[in-house]
Amino acid sequence: MNYHIDIYSEKTKREWDEFVGLAVNSHFLFYRDYMEYHADRFHDYSLVIRKKPNGQILAVLPACSDGDVLFSHLGLTFGGFLYKSDMSTITMLEILDDVREFLKEHDFKELYIKAIPHIYRQGLAEEDLYALFRNNAELYRVDVCSALDYRAPAAKSRIFKRNAKKGLESGLSLREMTDYRAFMDIVAECLRNKYDTKPTHTAEELEYLSSKFPKNIELLGAFLGDELVAGAIIYKHNWVATLQYAFASEKGKELGSLQYLVDELISRYDGDFKYFVYGISTEDNGRYLNENLIRTKEYSGCRAVAYQFFKLVI
Repeated sequence: MNYHIDIYSEKTKREWDEFVGLAVNSHFLFYRDYMEYHADRFHDYSLVIRKKPNGQILAVLPACSDGDVLFSHLGLTFGGFLYKSDMSTITMLEILDDVREFLKEHDFKELYIKAIPHIYRQGLAEEDLYALFRNNAELYRVDVCSALDYRAPAAKSRIFKRNAKKGLESGLSLREMTDYRAFMDIVAECLRNKYDTKPTHTAEELEYLSSKFPKNIELLGAFLGDELVAGAIIYKHNWVATLQYAFASEKGKELGSLQYLVDELISRYDGDFKYFVYGISTEDNGRYLNENLIRTKEYSGCRAVAYQFFKLVI
């Protein structure tokens, strides 16, 4: 093989994090303190690809394994190979060839990659996508994520403006907050009543993550007086502000709090960010589009970003 490949271990943590901080397609999701908050749910099998003979890291792959299948880490929204701006297309092709050989030697049959969307990449950096194509990877899923480009936003609809105004006229105000338990109580009630499911995160997990990444994770609430009626968790990295959670209580829904909240958030991050990400509106590996949901997001001025998922037979 052209390169040396290691399975990540705790002794590599500092080196991993330093590399992630320099990667051209980085995100704070890939720092080990974030990846490992739910280590009990996944068998981490992240890869570190090094240059011979000096051991310099050329790429890392946040990943987990399940039987004979390796996945872009299932606890993260997206993933794939992380690398620096000096990555060449030829080197990326060689790296993927070596990774396939490594995985074959370790009895893996398939590799699933959740590619990093272009809005999170610094400039032109899609060598990994070409390498996947050259290796006959199957594009088996595409999710539609709605995002607003602050440099060229689509117009907000009259319906969205009217609903946002309703919340403002109801006396709602936006405030920063730290009480994750109060907000997650609203989230849990909404998910239980509508879908009979539980939130992905617990309040304790979010408190832990926000303590580790205080500059990246923000909790904001829509209040009627002192009563929390809606809230949102925002993930911030570089030029992208991502709406991770947004839920309203029954009272908040009557007041138009969600539309008010989203409108306030879009205004809040204008100027410091390039994109505001509103979230995904697809199910069933992208085959089902929730038209009501995406229509609501497009009313706010958002348009589609494709989240691509690949399957590579080893």
